[in-house]
Amino acid sequence: MTLQEASLIYKKVVDEDFDREMIALKERYLSKIYCNYMFFCIEDSQTGKRRAYSSNPDWQRSFIDYNLINKCALYAATVNFPKESGIDKFMFLWKQIPNQGKAQKEVAGIRAEHGIGNGLSITKVMGGKQYMLGLGTDPKDHELEHKYQIALPTIMTMFKEACYLS
Repeated sequence: MTLQEASLIYKKVVDEDFDREMIALKERYLSKIYCNYMFFCIEDSQTGKRRAYSSNPDWQRSFIDYNLINKCALYAATVNFPKESGIDKFMFLWKQIPNQGKAQKEVAGIRAEHGIGNGLSITKVMGGKQYMLGLGTDPKDHELEHKYQIALPTIMTMFKEACYLS
């Protein structure tokens, strides 16, 4: 799955209050759900602006600042599925989304180099905004994949709080 030019958002908004809220959310929940990585993003289709937080600042620089996000199979699935299906909520395990082409494989490799390899994503479209949560673990750690159903109530509570904090 790839992104069309019309789906790309290039205006990154820096918001220190948003970052503080996401850090607090991460500290409250991450250790309870078998994860060591969190990404939360809000994209406003009306303004074309994106607010994003990543618990891995080095990956954040690569992923957002260098626009790897626009070549990422996981991001493409997160953005495209609600548009293509008409369903405004969607969750998937990362292993369910194949990388298509060299660029997507490179993004997955760079993500793994940053210690992020297995996880799940949730998205919700509401009021002209798309909310996206990515939770991940080390590439060699498959605990989240195997136990996500146990952690799902906590994951959904975390996602709901993130959406309403923003």
